Amino acid sequence: MIATVEGILTAKKEISVIVEIGGVGLELFVPSRTLYSLGSEGEIVSFFTYMHVREDSIVLFGFAIEEDKSMFLSLLGVSGVGPKVAMGIISSSTSAELADLICGERVSALTAFPGIGKKTAQRIILELKDKVNIADYRAGSGVSVSTLDNELSEEVTAALCSLGFTRVAALKAINRLSSEDISNLAGVEDFVRELLKRSS
Repeated sequence: MIATVEGILTAKKEISVIVEIGGVGLELFVPSRTLYSLGSEGEIVSFFTYMHVREDSIVLFGFAIEEDKSMFLSLLGVSGVGPKVAMGIISSSTSAELADLICGERVSALTAFPGIGKKTAQRIILELKDKVNIADYRAGSGVSVSTLDNELSEEVTAALCSLGFTRVAALKAINRLSSEDISNLAGVEDFVRELLKRSS
């Protein structure tokens, strides 16, 4: 089993990268937010990896941080969640945010991810809420958690996404708000207006 990979980034594709190690190019499928954060071709890159073996294929998945790999494997352990759906979820949100959604039992928020219906969201929560340690994911990702009310935070996130933000970018913008900022703003429109102003 290949646990980690380090080598020269030789190509970036739509959903994967090619990493050259000793003259051999390995294709790794990576989350889109990891893909966007990578530097230029020719740079040295490293990934935590998971090899998914099936009768008809062997696929290597790569993750910038170990917490993303851990969350990916946790999602794969849920009945009805395959590698494509799990990667779509990891691509759309940080592992820290996912841990919050799972432990907070926020079914409606999970159904916003591609390929996740209500029953699958409920199954993810049922099977993972006692296995996921929120503190571990927050510590590894460096992502703070906003003190904004969960329901309001989800509404603001949805509003920002409708305006072109990715879910990750929206959550990061919200998490940059201080307690003072939150106390001075009221309602979704106020928060969206303030966050758009800061991003311009």
